[in-house]
Amino acid sequence: MQQMYSLITPYRCKICGNDMLFFTTRTDKVIDYKSFISRANTLAETKEFLENRDVKLFKCICCDKLFIIDWTKGWPEQLIDRNVLRQFGV
Repeated sequence: MQQMYSLITPYRCKICGNDMLFFTTRTDKVIDYKSFISRANTLAETKEFLENRDVKLFKCICCDKLFIIDWTKGWPEQLIDRNVLRQFGV
């Protein structure tokens, strides 16, 4: 039997592979993405929660890198594609 899918773990850092990805707010507070996503019910509730907390970036606690949040696939993911980042002037 062949596996036709793979589970997506959006809280896993695409650089170092650790499950230590956190949202950062404008007041420099962090929200654990892994525990947050386990409590989230719908995408609409997720977006509302993050908007109310003024989330601005992702931060990996292990490799200490910051990432722009990519919403194009629905759930928030790290934006690491250099071509897309150039469009944002990064």
